[in-house]
Amino acid sequence: GIASFVAPSYNGGIIIRIARFGFLIFAGSLGLFGIMLFFILIMTRMVSLSSFGIPYLSPLVPLDYHQITDIIVRRPWIKNNRRPDMKGMENEIRQKSNNNTSQE
Repeated sequence: GIASFVAPSYNGGIIIRIARFGFLIFAGSLGLFGIMLFFILIMTRMVSLSSFGIPYLSPLVPLDYHQITDIIVRRPWIKNNRRPDMKGMENEIRQKSNNNTSQE
């Protein structure tokens, strides 16, 4: 019941409910093996998905060591001078920001 409050959006909550029923069915019929099997099926599906040519689980799959550090510990915006690597991107260096916020 508590897992239904995990997703902040309504659509995400529906997906979690459907997955919960799948886990219940597989666990009821096959036990712990069923839970592992259903988890492997879900992860296989997520790895095969892509959105606009970019893998759904990017940069975890395929593993990109340069971007994985930004997932574990987020760098400050000042030190983040490179854009995320994406297929077809020409400019990898971020534009220098003008932090002058005073209005005269």
